[in-house]
Amino acid sequence: MRIRSLLSAVTGATLFALSSAPAEAQSIGTLTWQLQPYCNRVTLTITQNGGIYTLDGFDDQCGAAQRAPLVGIATPNPDGSIGFGLNIVTVPSGLSVHVESRVSLGTLGGPWTDSAGNSGTLVFNGAAAGAARPAPTVPGTVLAVGTIPGAALANNAVGTSQIANGAVSSLKTSNEPGVTYNFVNATATVTSSPASFANTTMRVPADGYVKIEVTGQWNNGTAGNDTAFCQLQKGAVAAVDLAAPWFALRDRGAADDYTTFSAHRVLPVASADNPLSNNQGQQFRLVCDLTAGAVSLYDIHISATYYATSYAPIGFSLPPFDTPPQQ
Repeated sequence: MRIRSLLSAVTGATLFALSSAPAEAQSIGTLTWQLQPYCNRVTLTITQNGGIYTLDGFDDQCGAAQRAPLVGIATPNPDGSIGFGLNIVTVPSGLSVHVESRVSLGTLGGPWTDSAGNSGTLVFNGAAAGAARPAPTVPGTVLAVGTIPGAALANNAVGTSQIANGAVSSLKTSNEPGVTYNFVNATATVTSSPASFANTTMRVPADGYVKIEVTGQWNNGTAGNDTAFCQLQKGAVAAVDLAAPWFALRDRGAADDYTTFSAHRVLPVASADNPLSNNQGQQFRLVCDLTAGAVSLYDIHISATYYATSYAPIGFSLPPFDTPPQQ
């Protein structure tokens, strides 16, 4: 009798009769509500079929040229309200949204919520101004891996506010950190021509940065001044660039004075620089050349670690020109 009372108050006729429902389907009437605070209005044709009340109609999508079809069910609740459940197929996306509402007999309206997280008040015959109800989105659980290419996402389309903490781990990303390394224990003599004394290769998954680190030992061959200039480089062997990070191996002591050394350098990298063959990678190497005396290297350990992002503050300044030590 609660559904009868609701529709009787609206139409002035006995519309819903739960206690004496006829066996055959019977059209009750067509009514309209507004999903405030939005401008969407739903028009429902109510049909009694035994003890079931079906709702068929449309969402006018705020007066758009295309309406969104809907179907639903009305049912009495133990608390005296009438429960509406609607399934609206939005146009033109075809995505569906579920709307539930609890209509009061006193106001002929009540609160509503939908499956997209929107909510408001269902107002009988409402026609207030407002924005359109936000369109539903595709839930992530129905997206197959690789179905959204990078070109389909605008820059900054997904920010930290759209991703819950811990929702994406490094194992789920293609540009997670990675390392490659090499060890050379043979003794090699440094000459006056730049040469590579240790190298390792890497195929980077995306543009980012590589930190190159090297440790080893070196030996001075004479009792006088022994000096070599060294640099961690990317790509082919090149002369030591004194305007970029570099280091010197230098002594003025007795001959055969064994000394350890270490250095590191960070360089930008790009996936476009990966060789065409998947069996090859970008080269990261230790390059040295002799400037005085005699120098040899051995027990060199070199490693390269990839990082996808730099967290340095915006803006930077180049370091001052590094003056070579006097010979």
